[in-house]
Amino acid sequence: MDWLLFLTLLPSYLLGKYIYNMDKVEKEPTSLLVKLFIGGIGAILLTIILSDLAELFLPVIKTTKTDIKSLIIYNFVGVALIEEFSKWFFLLICTWKNKNFNYLFDGIVYGFFVSIGFATVENFLYVYHTDGGIYVAILRALLSVPAHAFFGVFMGYYFGLARMNKNKKKPWLWYFLVSLLLPIVLHGTFDFCLSIGTLTYTAIYILFVLSLYVLSFKKIKKLSKNDKIIV
Repeated sequence: MDWLLFLTLLPSYLLGKYIYNMDKVEKEPTSLLVKLFIGGIGAILLTIILSDLAELFLPVIKTTKTDIKSLIIYNFVGVALIEEFSKWFFLLICTWKNKNFNYLFDGIVYGFFVSIGFATVENFLYVYHTDGGIYVAILRALLSVPAHAFFGVFMGYYFGLARMNKNKKKPWLWYFLVSLLLPIVLHGTFDFCLSIGTLTYTAIYILFVLSLYVLSFKKIKKLSKNDKIIV
């Protein structure tokens, strides 16, 4: 068995199985979940295209400087904004008008599957194109892949609220924007703290990751037990 490949794919499989099992009221069609997973892979391609365009017209995001301002621009704009927008775009086109989108928890499932589709390919590229091997695979299995999935939890939750309030202009617009902006902030913070590398920011990073995981699991469990229908 190729243990490196196994470790690369395992976190996505376990996370996907977990969120699928937590969808208690009405399971989503397998075909739709596969479509969303593939959409996450498509988001990788869109990210590459948008990154190239952004570096062409906004070279500041490509800077190799290590000062705080440059790292903020790179992590929040050059990485988080582009990656989360790409995932959000495929979430939007795959599910907004889908007849199966009839419960609030569905939004979390959808955001989750788009995100793990993205994370699976990204994980494969990192693991097989670095010298870290098993070490990188384990670290990313514990940190990067779950983080992407949990960014998707918040994206999907607010996306679901937007869908639920689609006939109410102000709430709809607010939730719609938050479904994109909150994952960008979470993703940017995750990468920014990690990129600094100092003891203080490492401590902040650990606290942030633990908080993200705890809040995500709480959100999943709470809504799984108290799902709301979308009229």
